[in-house]
Amino acid sequence: MRHVGKLSVWAVLGLGFSSGLAEPFREVAPALYQSGSVRVDAKARRLAFPAKINMVEGALEYGIVTSAGSVHESLLVSEVDPVDLNAAFLLLGLEAQSLEQVPRAGGALNSKGLADVPELPGAPVRIFIRWGDHGVSTRVPLSEWILYKPEGKAAKEGPWLYSGSYFFGTDFAARSEGAILCLVTNAAALLNNPRLGHKDDQAWEANSRCIPPVGTMVTVEVETLKVDPHQP
Repeated sequence: MRHVGKLSVWAVLGLGFSSGLAEPFREVAPALYQSGSVRVDAKARRLAFPAKINMVEGALEYGIVTSAGSVHESLLVSEVDPVDLNAAFLLLGLEAQSLEQVPRAGGALNSKGLADVPELPGAPVRIFIRWGDHGVSTRVPLSEWILYKPEGKAAKEGPWLYSGSYFFGTDFAARSEGAILCLVTNAAALLNNPRLGHKDDQAWEANSRCIPPVGTMVTVEVETLKVDPHQP
């Protein structure tokens, strides 16, 4: 990451209207940058933000939302600003989908509405959850906490998709809808699920066998893939 220390996020986003601006990222330690509750580790190519467990059982359509989102069907809830979070992805070199590429689902995230939605473009990332209990820190893949109902077992480990959301007018869709990570295809969300079942709104539920209690504070850690230094 270059020229990040005092870089204004609006310059990275290329936006000139105040409603879409995030706080500037500032260097808080060598190679560590922070804006709001989002921290970026440039050396490890990782970002992190706080959240809390919202559900330990029941049907899911979201992995992570803000309090402005569909809290009743989300595993985790975070008060992170999606604009700050999106800026962190951009600062790590990931590319958001262009407005021309955004497929709109037309509202409802149900099987009928999802059937014909095109696949979202985006960059693969890995997502882990870290939390502490009696002084012991535990870190697991987010997929362990999500059950894929057709198979009756945890979702397959592997990459998630940074799709980047989009702007409509001066509103950032991820912020307006409170959508950080969606388990079914949703262009408004910053992150999406590329696994089998991502067009089935009945396919996912909380994996009650391994999730800590509701209200437990956790840290969401998102790792980007390393860039091949031999690529131009």
